[in-house]
Amino acid sequence: VGYVRVFVCIICICNMTLVPLQLGVSCPGGAETLVHTLRTLVEAYPQCGVAGNDFSNGFNETTRSSIFAGLKESPFASLIPAAEVWYGSPSALILERQHGPLVVDGEEVCSAEGSRQGCAWGSFTFCMGLQRTATLTQELHPTTIICMYCDDTYCVHPTDPKEAYAALTTFRRLSRERNRLESVPAKSFFYSPNPRADLSFLDVNTEGHPDHPK
Repeated sequence: VGYVRVFVCIICICNMTLVPLQLGVSCPGGAETLVHTLRTLVEAYPQCGVAGNDFSNGFNETTRSSIFAGLKESPFASLIPAAEVWYGSPSALILERQHGPLVVDGEEVCSAEGSRQGCAWGSFTFCMGLQRTATLTQELHPTTIICMYCDDTYCVHPTDPKEAYAALTTFRRLSRERNRLESVPAKSFFYSPNPRADLSFLDVNTEGHPDHPK
C-alpha cells in the first residue's frame, strides 16, 4: 500500500509539473486530449494558425545534461541520485534484442546522451529535459497555445498564423541550443483553416507552404 501511495503522489506531482504543456507523460488519454484540443481550436478560431514540429531521433539525441537540469529545476530534484544510477554514465547501445549490445572491433559501443533504450523512465526523462525549453518558449510567446506529446510539438495562435510559426521557430532554436535537438523539415507542417491566409512567411520546405514540393 505504501508503494502505491508513493507512486500516486509521483504521478500527481508529475501531472502538475508537465501538464498543460506536455501531455505525453502522466496524462491519461494524452494523445486523445491533444487531438481534441487542436480540433476544438481550429473549429473555434477560423483565422488561427497551427505549426507542428517533430525531432530527428529525439529520444536518443537529447542531452543528458538537459535531463538533469530539468530534474533539478522541478519538484523531482530528490530523484537525481536515482537518475544518476541509470544516466550518470554511458549506456550500451542495443540494436537487436537477440544480438545484445552493439560491438565494433571487439569494443562495446555506448551512448552518453539520450534516454536509455527500454528504460521505464525514458519518456519521463526526455520530457523533463525538454520542459524548460517549452516553458521558455511559452514565456516569450504568451499569446500562443503550446501543446506537446513527448517529442511532437504544436503551436497554435487563435488569430495570427505568423505568430504561431514564430513561436515554433523559437522552440526549435531553444531546443537546438539547450537540448541539441534538430527538427525534421519533412515532418513539420503548418495549417490554417483560412483559405486566404498569407503563408508566405513559411519556409518553403514546410508542408503547408503554397510552393511546398509535395
